[in-house]
Amino acid sequence: MKRLPRIVLVPAMALLLALIPQVSAIADPDASCSSEDGIFWSVVWFDGSHYHYRLFDYGNYGEIKISDRDLNVNCGNLTNLAGSTTHMRKDPLSADLVEVGYDEGWDSIYVGHVFRWFYEVVISGTPIRHQGSWGSWPCTFPGVGNFMGFRATQIIGGSTWNLKVNCLDGSGDHNVGSNVAASFSGGVATAETYRFGGSNTGMSDDHRNMDYRPGDYSTWTNWTGGLCLQDNPGNNWNGYMYSSTEYRTVKNSTNNCPTPP
Repeated sequence: MKRLPRIVLVPAMALLLALIPQVSAIADPDASCSSEDGIFWSVVWFDGSHYHYRLFDYGNYGEIKISDRDLNVNCGNLTNLAGSTTHMRKDPLSADLVEVGYDEGWDSIYVGHVFRWFYEVVISGTPIRHQGSWGSWPCTFPGVGNFMGFRATQIIGGSTWNLKVNCLDGSGDHNVGSNVAASFSGGVATAETYRFGGSNTGMSDDHRNMDYRPGDYSTWTNWTGGLCLQDNPGNNWNGYMYSSTEYRTVKNSTNNCPTPP
């Protein structure tokens, strides 16, 4: 997830606010609001002795818990301060990606935390972002502490993608991005946690029921474990695989990002 530079496309829809009572916010004027902390864990395969990142898969799905995090309110009103994504990376060393997930922000008028969906594509280092209005969802938003599904799936035979949101309310997947052009057709399925605003802010996260879509277009398949792809140094949070299909973050953990194979 990148913040600047970006091309922002905001749909014309009514502003609906998802307000959370008794919210927390961190006032920290010394924090760098333009600096992003990110944790990325990617699906792996096992060759009998070593784990390796899976390459050239055509989709990624995860159910992500809507987490209410400590935010740095000095970083701006109604801007993305934290969030999570279901993410496809072109390869482990590339910055090119396609992702769909949620942002969390701060509303100074209503004094509350607000949420929205977004998707983003990065092509040759340039991010293109599309997002909903704060509090606006294509289905019934389940609220903080509950899970939502996010899916990135390649359209067969090319490098365009569909990006989908599922509120797990029985209405199924909802396209928020259709035929979205990317720089690749297959990549590495990845779970992402991000934040802006410094080390006093939160990165709590939980992704479960994670599936990837193999490069032969066969059925969606459970993750078989994960390895850390990237963990910004000094962010005082770390990711770990709670199970082969569930990724979580923990504060001040000893589960540091292992060296990739």
